[in-house]
Amino acid sequence: MKLDRGEWVVVSALGVWLAGLCIVAVRLPLDYWDGFEFLTNARILAGQGATMSSGYSTLRPPLWALVLAPVQWFYRPYGATLWQSHLLAVVVALAAVLAAWRLFRERLGFALAAVGAAAVALNGLTVHYAPFVLADVFSMLITTLALHAWLLARSKPGGWRFPLAGALAGLGLATKFPLLLLPLSFVVFEVVQLALTRKLKPVLTPGPWLAAAACVVVFLGAWMVAGSITTPGYSLKLAVEQIRAVLAFAGDRYLDPWWELFEVLWMVLGLPFFLCIALGIVETLRARREADLLHLAWCAVYLFIMSRYVAHREARYVLPVLPSVIWLSLRGAEQLWTLAPSLRRFRWLGAAVLLAIPAYGGAREAWRFTSPPYSRPIMAQAAELAAGKPYAVVGDRAWSVFAPDPVVFPHDEYMHFHHLSAVAFEYFAGRKRGGYEVLQQPGPVAQIEIPAGWWETMNAQHLPAAPAPLTVTVRLEDGRVVQQRLGY
Repeated sequence: MKLDRGEWVVVSALGVWLAGLCIVAVRLPLDYWDGFEFLTNARILAGQGATMSSGYSTLRPPLWALVLAPVQWFYRPYGATLWQSHLLAVVVALAAVLAAWRLFRERLGFALAAVGAAAVALNGLTVHYAPFVLADVFSMLITTLALHAWLLARSKPGGWRFPLAGALAGLGLATKFPLLLLPLSFVVFEVVQLALTRKLKPVLTPGPWLAAAACVVVFLGAWMVAGSITTPGYSLKLAVEQIRAVLAFAGDRYLDPWWELFEVLWMVLGLPFFLCIALGIVETLRARREADLLHLAWCAVYLFIMSRYVAHREARYVLPVLPSVIWLSLRGAEQLWTLAPSLRRFRWLGAAVLLAIPAYGGAREAWRFTSPPYSRPIMAQAAELAAGKPYAVVGDRAWSVFAPDPVVFPHDEYMHFHHLSAVAFEYFAGRKRGGYEVLQQPGPVAQIEIPAGWWETMNAQHLPAAPAPLTVTVRLEDGRVVQQRLGY
C-alpha cells in the first residue's frame, strides 16, 4: 500500500517515538513499588514463587501480571532481563497509540486523528510511564478498544459485537479496579440515549445484556486463572471473597484534593486543548452524536467518581480517560473550523499550537531519562555484591530514589519518586531474602541497608542533592568484612 506525504510523516514520527522509548526501556534499571509487585506476581504465575518471600498479591488485578508472566520464563537475576518487561510495556504503549489513532480516524478524519494520536503519544504522562511495568498505559489501551467496540456494536448491532465490547470492559476491570467505572459509563450512556430517543428497543435487545454477562465472566475468568495457578484448591467462592476485600480496601488511605485529576489534565494538555474541549462539550450536547455522547459519558463518570469518592489519586490515573478527553477537544477543533472556515488554511499551525504543551511535557520526560536514577543499575550492583551468600535487607521501608526536578504535578506524591523496597531487591537477587537471624549465623552473609529518607512531593522542599546511598556489607568466608556504598 502506497503512503501519501501526510501518512509518511505520521509513520516516521511514530517510528522515532518508538525507537526512543525502546532505547529507554533497554537501559532502564529500575521501576516503581507497584511495578515490582506486578513483576513478583508475574514470576509466581510463571512458576518462580519458590525464589520469593512474598506470595501472590491480590491487591494487584490479575490481567497485567498474566501478560507479563511469559516474559518471566526468561528471567535472570541482577536485572539482566528487566529490559524484556520494559520493552513489552513499550509495545503496549504503541498499541494504545494505534488504538487511539483508529478510534479518531474512523470518525474525525486523517488530520484530526493525527493530532489526537500525537497528543496521546507525546504528552508527558505517556512518555514517562510507557517503559515502566505499571498497568496504567495498558488500561488506556483496553479502555480505548472497549469504547471503539461499543460504538461498533451500536452502529452494527447483532452477532458478537456487544459481547466483545463487554468482554473488553471485563478485561479493563481485570487490569485496574477503577475501570469498574467503564461498564457503568456504558449504562449511563444507554440511559441517556433512551431519554433522548425514547426508544426501548436498543435496551431490550439481547446485545447489552450479553455484554454485561461477558464483562462479568471475563473479569472472573481472569481472576480465576491467576488464582488457580497460584493457590491449590482455588474456588469461585474464595475469588469473590478476595475481590470484596480488595474493593473494601480501595480508597481507604490518603486524602488528595478532589481537583487533582483536572489539574493534571490542565498541565498535560494546556489552555488550547481546554478551549477546544469546552467547545467540543457544547457541540456534543447540541448535536448529540452517539460517539461524542459515549466519550462524554465516560469522561463524566470516571472523573466525577474518581474525584468525589476515591481518596487516593495520581497523575497516571487520567490515562484511561485521556483519549476520550482528547476526542472531545478534537470535536471542538472541528467545530471551530466549521464556524470559521477561513481557519482551515492554518490547520497545521493550529495543530502545532495544540501539541506544543503536550510535546514540551513529553520532551521534558525524555530528558529526565538521561539522569543517573534512570541509567545507573545500583540495585543490580547491590544484588551482585550479595551473590552466592545468604542475605537480609534491613533499615528503612524502601530506598527512595528521585529524578531531577521531581515535582511536576503538585499533588502527585509518586510520579518521579521510586520507592525500591525489599520486594524490589529480591527481584534483582533472584532468591529469597532472610530475616535478621541470617546476619547472626556463622560464615559468609550479606546485609543490604536501606538508608532513612522517604521522599515524595509532600516533603520535596527538603530534598537532598541525591538520595543517601545503599550500604552493602559482606562478610566473607575467612571472616573479613567488606562494605560498599552505592549511590548516585
